[in-house]
Amino acid sequence: MFQFLTLLLSIRLISAQYTATYSVGSLPDHSQTGQSGTNACGTNSSQTSGCQNLFINSIDDFCVWGPPSNSSDEGNNSSDIGNVEQIVVSYCLNEGYGTRVIPDGTITGAHFVKVQNSEVSYVQVTGIGDFTKIMIPAGDYGGELDPHSYTGLGNPQGGLVFSNAFNGTYEQSHEWTSFISATTFCVRACQDGPNAPGWCQHIYDTLDCAFTIPGSMASGFDECLGDPAEEPGVYSSSTFTQGAPSTPSPHPAGPTSMCTTYSTISVSSVNLAASPTMSAANSSSIGNSSSSSNTSTMATSRGASVSQSASGGATGGVAASSMTSATTVAAAATASASKAAGERNSSLDACLALSEVNISDRAAGRPNSHIEGRMQRSTSSTSSRSTPQSTSNSRSKMAPKRVLVVGAGAAGMACADGLAQHPDRFEVTLIDAQAYCGGQAFSIPIDKERFGSEWMNQGVQGGSYIYQHTFHHFHKLGYEAKPVDLQVSFGKGDKFWTNLFPTQLVATHAKDIKRFKTAIKVMRWFEVFFALIPIKVSLKMWGLSEEFINYMIYPSLALFLGTGNATPDLPSIMMERLYTSPTYGMWYPIDDKSLSSNLPPMVVFPESSDFYTKWQKTLESKGVKVRLNTELDAIHSRTPKVRVSLRPRRQQDDLHNPVAEDHDIPTQEEEFDEIVLCVLADTAKRLLGKQARGIEKFVLGNTQWSDDITVTHTDLDYIKKWYTIDFDNGQAVSTLSGRDESGRVQKGEKEFMPMYMIKQTPADSRKLEMCFDCSAFQYQLDKNKPMENHIFQSIFLNNKHEETWSKHEIRKDKILREDWWHQLCHGWKHYAFVVPFVMFLNWNSRHTTYAGAWTMVNAHEVAVISGQAAAYKLGADYPAELYENEFARISFQAYLALTHGMRLKKSRTS
Repeated sequence: MFQFLTLLLSIRLISAQYTATYSVGSLPDHSQTGQSGTNACGTNSSQTSGCQNLFINSIDDFCVWGPPSNSSDEGNNSSDIGNVEQIVVSYCLNEGYGTRVIPDGTITGAHFVKVQNSEVSYVQVTGIGDFTKIMIPAGDYGGELDPHSYTGLGNPQGGLVFSNAFNGTYEQSHEWTSFISATTFCVRACQDGPNAPGWCQHIYDTLDCAFTIPGSMASGFDECLGDPAEEPGVYSSSTFTQGAPSTPSPHPAGPTSMCTTYSTISVSSVNLAASPTMSAANSSSIGNSSSSSNTSTMATSRGASVSQSASGGATGGVAASSMTSATTVAAAATASASKAAGERNSSLDACLALSEVNISDRAAGRPNSHIEGRMQRSTSSTSSRSTPQSTSNSRSKMAPKRVLVVGAGAAGMACADGLAQHPDRFEVTLIDAQAYCGGQAFSIPIDKERFGSEWMNQGVQGGSYIYQHTFHHFHKLGYEAKPVDLQVSFGKGDKFWTNLFPTQLVATHAKDIKRFKTAIKVMRWFEVFFALIPIKVSLKMWGLSEEFINYMIYPSLALFLGTGNATPDLPSIMMERLYTSPTYGMWYPIDDKSLSSNLPPMVVFPESSDFYTKWQKTLESKGVKVRLNTELDAIHSRTPKVRVSLRPRRQQDDLHNPVAEDHDIPTQEEEFDEIVLCVLADTAKRLLGKQARGIEKFVLGNTQWSDDITVTHTDLDYIKKWYTIDFDNGQAVSTLSGRDESGRVQKGEKEFMPMYMIKQTPADSRKLEMCFDCSAFQYQLDKNKPMENHIFQSIFLNNKHEETWSKHEIRKDKILREDWWHQLCHGWKHYAFVVPFVMFLNWNSRHTTYAGAWTMVNAHEVAVISGQAAAYKLGADYPAELYENEFARISFQAYLALTHGMRLKKSRTS
């Protein structure tokens, strides 16, 4: 079910995230209507260029925005940034981009930082200089530039920003921000991702670099790796809004390491042909690339004990530039000849082959040779880049992130498992208030002599063949699910029907069945329109009878979706897909005579407690700290670190610790870098308390819940009173609308042993009670035992309707166990106000990630996928085995897109 819904919503949300994406090698003349400049800039630099492309690659290869002239038609007619923000153009340190070149002596300090981690990746340059040289008036306080602006078209309108710093190839940064004044500048470009808008913030346009892009403003030049600074304007107790009575102190710059200091940076030329993104359309213009200039801007090296020679650097610059120019000219000549011969693709192959050394160096994390030549360094064999000078905050290795995973159910275990594959990146702590792992999936001990086995699964008994992620974890630990063909029994007496053989009720509703088949077909054609319409509405639109809806349709849906009394409020697409999908449609195809005559193939899970215990031990062997009997009591803050209070619990004999007890035990405060909340949504909302943001209050608060109870018992008299568990010859029919059904009737006489049953409560036929014959369903139990020795589970739904329950009729001496469940209600509102917005819970800078089945639909498989997606968001790889499994991959891609706004990359599999 959830695959189409996730794709439908994720495509809509993701497609609206960014404007068009462009390749450096095939840029349009204009990326915005009404743009004053151009994006098709060629390679010839000129001080009259109208190019509006910005490049931020390294300390010696970046650009800034500046006025196109020394006057304007706005304000006081000066070229103040505030007057020209919509029409600024690009000034670059290097020639070859078709932009203007930053004049010698302009920049006296520049500090390049690259941040690349799972939370956010960006590059930034901050510094000082005399920007009157690029026509910013002296004394201009400056202004902020970004791709949004009040018009939504950006300042400058049509400005594009690129960087090759992340992986060696040019990527467009859809989120970037910049500030420039007469004496200072800063620019930050974020790699596309869910947190990019937060770190490349554009709403603080009256504040300067210190607030939006904190970094060094000292003289000198250096290049560092870094950790993220805090998200601008976001504080532990509030988010600052520009225009508030007081402005908070800006966050400090993020910590840096692996810093290299340089004596100077110089103007040179670049070769865009070296980029793998170069297109055939631009190959003919490569030969126009300018030769490098030998002029340089001198400055004292920050932290250096002696000045380095400029002469050796100049020589190196010429040599490298000559090599690049030769490569470029050769490529252009080849392109020209090939074009005449009609072999344009071959020319590009030659161009890329000639540039291969430069490309591979950059891809390997080393500078291209022509870039390295531009650095002014001594003629000694050891360059400043190869021998970084130490800085006070350098670290040889980034410490692993301390991640707290709350909840050891399916989601929490899957999350911890994903993170545990990377002990160098993550230090994982997994906690649960109970004394066991598995959450709702656990096993109970039973009498082997009486029932045929010493254990029985409780809570989660099985699932569908689409549970590929669940099976993956089973197989890793040596377990497997067993197949079963599902028999059902709905109703009693003249309201009885089953999928094994036809009954009087089915024959009575022959017209309803045909009409329903037509309705489902139409809903399939126009499912985008029917998607969120409640089932109770869409079914009535087709004039179907109340008896048919209540006794045949609702039970069929409640069975597979586990939605109980919330079934009438489900979105119609869930019903439609159960009848039309050949992959996961339980009742596919519709039988136009009998509605449902197939036996849906299902799977039964292995011993849950044994599996989860082995999984726990495996995680512990990989370094995960599993702390059971440990409850998250409160979340005190989430920035800059996650501070929580944890409370020990007293372990009960059956390992199930009661809720809201042990408050006499003192808590202890602990600190982590990240927290993953694999708990129910309403629990998460309670734990956040005043820490909850508006979006968290909205999404978590819109989930709806019911409290249900499962009674595990052997009361056969109760079962026979309310359910049909024996072949009813009086209700069976041998023909349906002229079709011979005698074969199915004979099969029913021999094999009828329903595994799943439903009754309608006498007071309200829309209110259901569900029941399992566990002995018939779970493979390890002996279904051939006398019915008195069968184990049944009667599930009473929503204690708000307790007056309709018949629970009191079950003999107490027949009850083996009672379990209460706090269950998600799957109404249409859940898919209108919760599911589409889960993405925005996970798009946050407060080091908080959400996982759990409630994020989509209450199924074990969704819980597992959600945990793996949380780990992936934090930087863990996706299992290569699952990536090769097409259905698993598509399901994960859809979930990841919808709930995290991320794409699954093959490069992040292992």
